[in-house]
Amino acid sequence: MEWTGESVKTVLSLSLSGTVVIVTLLCLRPLYKKRLSESWQYYIWLVAVIRMLLPLSFGQGIYGGMFQESGWEAGQEMAVMENLPVSREQPGQYGSGAGTPDAASGAGTQAAEKPVPWPRGIWRYAWLLWLVTALLLFVRKVTVWQCFMKYLAAGSEAVDDIDRLEQFGKLAEGSRIRRPVGLYTNRLLASPVLAGVLRPRVVLCTMQLPDTDFCYIVRHELVHYRRKDMYYKWLVQLALCIHWFNPLVYLMEREINRACELACDEAVVKYLGPKDRRAYGDTLLRTVCAGGNYGNPALPVTLCESGRLLKERLGAIMNMKKRSVATVFMMIVLSVVISGGALSAGAYTSGNRPHSGDDMVRSISGRKKRSSYDAEYASFGITRAQGAYFYGGRRVRILMDIREDQSFENMFYDKKGKVSVRLSRGSDGAVMRVEKIRKKEADAMAADLKETGQDMREAPGPDMKNADTQKAEAVIKNIADQKGGGSDASARVVRLEKADLPARVKKAVASCGKGVWYVIEAGSRRYIYYDGLPANYAFVPQGGADGITVAVSDMGRTKAGYVLLAAGKHKPLTVLYNGTPVSYKERSVK
Repeated sequence: MEWTGESVKTVLSLSLSGTVVIVTLLCLRPLYKKRLSESWQYYIWLVAVIRMLLPLSFGQGIYGGMFQESGWEAGQEMAVMENLPVSREQPGQYGSGAGTPDAASGAGTQAAEKPVPWPRGIWRYAWLLWLVTALLLFVRKVTVWQCFMKYLAAGSEAVDDIDRLEQFGKLAEGSRIRRPVGLYTNRLLASPVLAGVLRPRVVLCTMQLPDTDFCYIVRHELVHYRRKDMYYKWLVQLALCIHWFNPLVYLMEREINRACELACDEAVVKYLGPKDRRAYGDTLLRTVCAGGNYGNPALPVTLCESGRLLKERLGAIMNMKKRSVATVFMMIVLSVVISGGALSAGAYTSGNRPHSGDDMVRSISGRKKRSSYDAEYASFGITRAQGAYFYGGRRVRILMDIREDQSFENMFYDKKGKVSVRLSRGSDGAVMRVEKIRKKEADAMAADLKETGQDMREAPGPDMKNADTQKAEAVIKNIADQKGGGSDASARVVRLEKADLPARVKKAVASCGKGVWYVIEAGSRRYIYYDGLPANYAFVPQGGADGITVAVSDMGRTKAGYVLLAAGKHKPLTVLYNGTPVSYKERSVK
């Protein structure tokens, strides 16, 4: 359900952003219609088309952020909260080792068996409705285009007039076209057409044309080919299929078709005098009146798509003027402004996040980057903006994301937050349950975090996994030490590197084999060692009257490494790896 809802929201945000561009272009049209070139007026619509197809933006953008911070996800969060069981955990049981009771996993499984709440489940139906309709529209357009091409091929005849073919070749060479383009006739066509993607060809209604008309018609169609208008039209059709629910997309399609013909006319008559322009206009009139009755679908590009455009095209041909330097400068400025505005409108994506200096939220595990959590958390009503998490519209103070083995997937602390949240994952790694942490328990956690002097939001950037992990581990270790060991120094456990070891212990470690857990006794300390760990790790020590328990957990895939911890030796020692007790070999160094 998660990615289906994300898809719908992405499409809706793209549609809103594209609508802003369409409305802007339509409102500005009276100002630039007679001042800027027809080609510019044609290609500027690409900004709207691309805006509706690609989720590109500067950060969140206006509409990308709206889907992150509005009530869309708050509604999902409320639905989740109404169906979640109440946590039975006690204050202080929040660590990543045995401090979180096993009941959390059971409760998470129980919650997962409940039906998906209606406000969240509706995204699945919205996604299916959108997808089915979009696919049906696209299949229909492809089918209509294929049928037209078959009918066109069935009724077309290759031109074998040597003089016409030679004249056609010279026109193609003058248009700087290197690829072969075919020349055919089809008496059923309503107007000349450029058809074919892999095998392009110009199809005329008849060859009984004056040389002037033949020249103008062919040049017009070759301009369509040189500018790749066929691909442009396919992009428009793709945008129309994706945003079929947006009425302005159909208006955009009509405006692009109109601008396409005007831009092509401009390219043909650009270097013609008034007399030749009038001759080109006469060719348009004769072409409209001389065609057959077979209508053309939207995808092939034609000389006269509609008689409604004829008056506008004739007027534009006769009134066309050479553009000044100031006009060219204005077109460049407008292009930059409109394109920048389209990007600023933004689009919702699961990976969207602001890139401010305050955006330093880090996970303990380092297993995934921040953006990987966004979509997963969003389906449970947890969103992120401006470097902070939000839950039900309230800023998150503490976020604890706990795996099934009771190790941390993610940990976040923000002293400015107002609400604390715990997420529990199942055996497949998916979030099974979200619940609020009681204020009393959250206050205890916050006090411990303050005592360590650590603020998770001040950790290094996303690529500094080692430094970040060590800081996070320090927070967890200190908390666990204070909760489990109290003032008992024998319960303290310290992480070391091999270079930190005394010479005699270093020698003993060097003789240890890979893939075996060791506890090496030296003086008043015991050293826990394991070589060949396929991941970075975190550890949580817990001391009590019965002994010391050290829980070691994987913290994201890295190159093979080793575990090296130092602990007191006056209490029995239990070592857990990913929640399972391990057997270790004991050695003594004098």
